[in-house]
Amino acid sequence: MRQASCSNRRFCEMEPETPEHLLIYCTAVCRRRIKAFGLRFPNRDHITLLAPNSILDFINVLGLYLL
Repeated sequence: MRQASCSNRRFCEMEPETPEHLLIYCTAVCRRRIKAFGLRFPNRDHITLLAPNSILDFINVLGLYLL
């Protein structure tokens, strides 16, 4: 079994799994993004205006816990 790399694709096969992809573009997490941010596909400006705790909550909902 291979170790997962930083660009693994746990949610979709569209793009490498980067913070930008998950926060803005990933179609596989749309519903969770709508619930967290109120938008299906927020833009970069919207993301920069979010409270840090809402981004952390989104990360936790995805199961990508920070250590």
